This record gives sequence, structure tokens and C-alpha cells, in this order.
Amino acid sequence: MKSESNSNLITAVANSYYNNNLTQSEIAQRYNISRPKVSRLLAEAKETGIVKIFINNKADITNQAEDTLLKRFGLQAVKVVPVPDNDSYLALQITAQEAAAFFSQFLVPTDRIGISWGYTLYTLAKYFPSLSMTDCFVYQLTGSVDDTSTKSRASQIVDLMGQKLHTEKAFSLPCPAMLDNSIILDMLLHDKKLKSQLDSINSCTKFIVNLASADKNCCLYKAGYINDDDLTLLEEKGSVGSICCRFIDKNGDICDDGINNRTISLSLDTLKRCPSVFCCIANKEKVPALCASLKAGYIDILAIDSVSAEALINYSE
Repeated sequence: MKSESNSNLITAVANSYYNNNLTQSEIAQRYNISRPKVSRLLAEAKETGIVKIFINNKADITNQAEDTLLKRFGLQAVKVVPVPDNDSYLALQITAQEAAAFFSQFLVPTDRIGISWGYTLYTLAKYFPSLSMTDCFVYQLTGSVDDTSTKSRASQIVDLMGQKLHTEKAFSLPCPAMLDNSIILDMLLHDKKLKSQLDSINSCTKFIVNLASADKNCCLYKAGYINDDDLTLLEEKGSVGSICCRFIDKNGDICDDGINNRTISLSLDTLKRCPSVFCCIANKEKVPALCASLKAGYIDILAIDSVSAEALINYSE
């Protein structure tokens, strides 16, 4: 118990110092401990791996990558985030934190924001800065998955974004991401509340989307919404992954109408019409889906880790 208590204190002190920018004196006063002990706890946080220090020595490389991606894909804006090559967890945390600050600069108080789900977007939502946007709306873009092991965190993301933007107008989508067939989906769309919410998504001024690979690592497979036969079919039809649960080929077109017609999500036409679509990438396995989405014009503003950015540039040559 003592060890767990000490670990919690180390984490709290480190968070106060590195994330909340408190001085060591302020931390000592807050936790009723001496300043030398604060210093020892911060040192221990580094030694035990609670705090990982990453020094950015890739500024020139990331600037070149940003210029290349801007020109190659005609993006409105791009941020390449320097990350370590050998620590995927730290890379995600750094990228999501930088992306949150970057994306927030483009928001205006009257926005209607649609956001998808997934662990990357959950991490981004946690790091999103606190903004006074009480008149904005937040909508979940894609139906949910009911398997907690997938870490989709759909409703949590919507709640977090509502809290960070100080708006009470944040709405989850009360339906699954996929149904057994299109007939059931058509029946479900007759529900007035669901239809109204899907109509509201079509009026969004900004989308924050997620990408996934078309393999056994994607949430839809892990949760049982697609199976091995579906993955084989998608592979045969040239799927490079999905954007907001819409499986696409290398040109950004829908791969299979059967799977697509039982999916509850915004349409690709709606996605393309939106003036500002944001995407955060911290996994080079998503590069094929990202490249297709960029070529099709689905994404306007991109935050991407330096490892994935290099992979994207090489892949798209």
C-alpha cells in the first residue's frame, strides 16, 4: 500500500510540474511536502519511467516534411510532430498533445464539430485545451462498438470534448457502427431521434476523423462487426483501410457496397463537402488509408508523427 501511495504521489507531482507548469515550491505547498522531496520525486519519476524526456533534434527534418506534405496533397495545414522511433506509446502521447493544441487554433465559437472515435482521438480529447465555446455543438460521427476491449471510447470522447469546450450541446450516437444487413439499418433510420442526429451531422462545419487498417487490428473486427470472410472480401477488392468506418480503396472510393450499406456513419460525400476535416495520425500502419484519404480530398488539416510522415512521403512517391 505504501508503494502504491508513493507511486501515486510521484505521478501527481510529475503531472503538476510537467503538464500544469507549477513550480517546485508551489508543488511542495500543494502536497504539504518539502521542496527537496519534490526534487527527489521528480528525479524518481524519470528513473522509474513515469516521466519520459524526449529531446527534439529533428526540427529541420520535420519542417521539410511539412512542406512536402502541404505541396503533395494540397492540405490547408499540416503539423509533423517529432517523436522517438522506438516508443510507440510515447509517440502517441506526444502527437496527440501537439495535435490537440494545433487543431484548437482553427475552431470558432459557433462551430458544429463532428468527431469519430478510437484511442488516438480519445488521447487527443484528453489533451484538448479548455476553450470557452458554449454555443458550439459536438456530435459523434460514427455508430459505437459495444466491446470495451477495443478502446473505441466513443461516448467518452464526446463527453470530454463537451467538457473541454464548455458546451452542454454534446451528443453521442445511440446506435451500433454496423448492423447485420442493410434492411435492419433502413428500419433503424426511421427512428426520428436517430435520423435527426444524423441530419445534424450533415450540417457540421468541422470533422475530426479516425482511420483504421483493414485487418484484424481494426476495432470493427475485434468487436465482431466484420469477420474473416469480410476481411478476405475487402482484401480482394483492394481495401487500404477505413475512414470513419467506411472501407476505401487506394483511390478513396468505397470498396464494397454490401459492407458499406450496413454501416452507420457520415457518408464520404458529406465528408468531402465539409470545409475543414482534421486527422491525427500516430501509427505508420495507417499510412495506406491516410494516403488514399488525402488523394481523395477527404482530409484538409493533418497532424502526424514524424515516423508516419516519413512513411507517408515514401509511400506516396
